[in-house]
Amino acid sequence: MKQLELITPIKNPPLVGKQKYLDWLVIGLLLVVGLTAAGLPIGWTRELKRQYQANWYLGLNLAYGVVYALAGWWVLRRDEVSYRRRWLELTALVLLPNLFNIWLRDTSELKPGQSLFGRDADIGLYFDYGHAFAQGFSPSYNGNPMEYPQFALLLFWIGERLAEGKLDNYYWAFPTWMLVWQVVAATSVYGIGLKVRRPQAGFLMAAFAANAPFLFQYNYTRFDMAPTALLLAAVYLFIPGRGKEGFRLPRRYNSLAAGLAIGMGFLTKWLPAVVTPFLAGAYLQSKKWRELVIMGALTGGLAVIIMLPFYLADPVAFWYPYKFQGSRKLVGESMWFLVQYHWLDPQKILPNRPWSESPVILLSNELLTAIQLGLVGGVFGLAAWRFWQIRRQFTLLCDCWAAAGLIGVVVFTLANRVYSPQFMVLLTWALGAVFVLSPVGWRGNLFFCGLMCFAGVTNYLVFHLGAFEEEWLRFSLLFFTSIWLLTGWLFWKTLTQNFTQRSRGNIAPGDKIN
Repeated sequence: MKQLELITPIKNPPLVGKQKYLDWLVIGLLLVVGLTAAGLPIGWTRELKRQYQANWYLGLNLAYGVVYALAGWWVLRRDEVSYRRRWLELTALVLLPNLFNIWLRDTSELKPGQSLFGRDADIGLYFDYGHAFAQGFSPSYNGNPMEYPQFALLLFWIGERLAEGKLDNYYWAFPTWMLVWQVVAATSVYGIGLKVRRPQAGFLMAAFAANAPFLFQYNYTRFDMAPTALLLAAVYLFIPGRGKEGFRLPRRYNSLAAGLAIGMGFLTKWLPAVVTPFLAGAYLQSKKWRELVIMGALTGGLAVIIMLPFYLADPVAFWYPYKFQGSRKLVGESMWFLVQYHWLDPQKILPNRPWSESPVILLSNELLTAIQLGLVGGVFGLAAWRFWQIRRQFTLLCDCWAAAGLIGVVVFTLANRVYSPQFMVLLTWALGAVFVLSPVGWRGNLFFCGLMCFAGVTNYLVFHLGAFEEEWLRFSLLFFTSIWLLTGWLFWKTLTQNFTQRSRGNIAPGDKIN
């Protein structure tokens, strides 16, 4: 590890005006790149599952990663003050490309009366759920109750109300509603950067995730952006405030706000709940029993308040999402299917599609669930062992446990027996937040952008080329290899940082950590 390096006064100070000009130039470049990434894939979406499109899509994501790697060289080497108040610029970077993408998708027709959003059946399913709920009926599909947690129904219903009960309007209303959650996610990541005194990294990662070409389709035809935003908001609210930058709560309210966000995230898509024991770890090590009780009570209490009316109205429909998801078996796009296919199945039997259940099940649900929980428990155990030496530095403890908690959520997601392509939304944002929380510089940004773009494009191509067995299986292997490598690297950076140097009380405003 490099030692703490104090910034000494410079006899000939740099031209501040020139540096500001270059900052604006970089931000303008990122906006142009975002608009380009939002516009180019629209034409390709018309002809899905075509092998020749893979090279074009791969090239677009490669160029995107290169631009952000080069931008990171400038942004991450700038002083902290330069990126403390970039809310307006970040909002423009998030909203303009995404609104442009939504407009293009809604106005580009595949055939008369059908927009690009209409190709994906899930967005129509969300409308049916929301419309049925608005009419007072219990939503169902093919005779089965809704397969998602209860708070997700409120998301579908709000989208349906914004669309005035019309499916044609829903194709733009629901994506716009999801864009609101994307702004929440970007604000949370940037806010985390302000709190841990790495606003440059927070700005860069929020912009990177908001306009990643491999996420545009999943941002609007799925609702994963909402639980992802709630997870990041919980982490942001959990971390104690420092200085005068960003929205801050009194410390006694941090656990309350984080508990509320986790509770809503759990009722949207369960995954955010995995962060709970990690955030509780900081309270346990610091013996802050009141905060621990408050966070636990709010998380559980909110869940009961929201879930109880649904249970009283229809107990069968209430339990169906939990029973349905718990009974799903191993699918083709899963890390464990690759293990089964390459090492356990002598016949090498493939499912019809990556998202289909494997015709041969050699790894039971019980075994895979135990391994999944064991991996998350391993992350928790390593974090507890490593963070024990900083048990008296509560502020730093919160930073470290939050980073480990996000890694825990990522590991839980990757180790699931059912992997869906839209999970890349959560993975990209969560790992970006870990980048902000960990002492990673501009050189590490090269590695992050390269691997994340590679993982994103291989994840997309698994389903883009799902009709070609030899194609999707190879891309699936590349995806899990790259995303696990990136996750492990960020976890290693979290565990091996120099805690003494990172103590907030020991670093003056002019100090620098390399």
